Amino acid sequence: RVRVRFVVHVLVLLVVHLGPVLFTPTCAENQAQLYFDINSDARTAVFWGNAITKHGHACLELEKDGQRLIIDPGFYTEPMGDAQNVVAIVITHQHDDHCYAEQVQSIRASNPDVKIFGPGEVRTKLADHPVTAVHHGDWHEVGSFTLEFFGDLHQEIHRSIPIIQNTGVMVDDRLYY
Repeated sequence: RVRVRFVVHVLVLLVVHLGPVLFTPTCAENQAQLYFDINSDARTAVFWGNAITKHGHACLELEKDGQRLIIDPGFYTEPMGDAQNVVAIVITHQHDDHCYAEQVQSIRASNPDVKIFGPGEVRTKLADHPVTAVHHGDWHEVGSFTLEFFGDLHQEIHRSIPIIQNTGVMVDDRLYY
C-alpha cells in the first residue's frame, strides 16, 4: 500500500509539474494512461477513467460520474466561478497560492451545497465559509469521491517563515495530492 501511494504521488507530481506528456505506468493491480492535450490551455488528463484538469499553479479539478472535486483553488488559479457540479473543495493549507477566499466564494456561488475541507487554520482563514477541519487519518465520502487525509505540518520554507498546518489528501485510494 505504501509503494502504491508513492507511485501515485510520483504520478501526481508528473501531472502537476511536467506539462504536456504521454505517460503509461503499469503495476500489478492497475494500468493508468495519462494524456495531456498539447493544444489545450488547461491541462487535462485521464486517470483511471476520471478526468483531471490542472488550473494553474497548484489547483487540480477531478471529475468523476459527472461530479467535480477541486483541490487548492488559490490566487494564481484562473477564475473558477463557472465550475458546475462541484461536490467538494479540498484546501491543503492557508497560503494564498492554495487558499484564496475569492475563488472559494465564486465556486460556492455556483455550487451552494459544496463541502469544503482543510486544516484548522484554513477554517479560521475562511471563517465566512462552512469548512470542515480535517486531521491526519480523517476519512470522508463526498458524492462519488472518498477523501483520506494525511500529515499535519507544512515543510519549512525559510526559518523566518512560521510553519503552518498542512494536509495531504488521497482521493479514491488512488490519487495522492
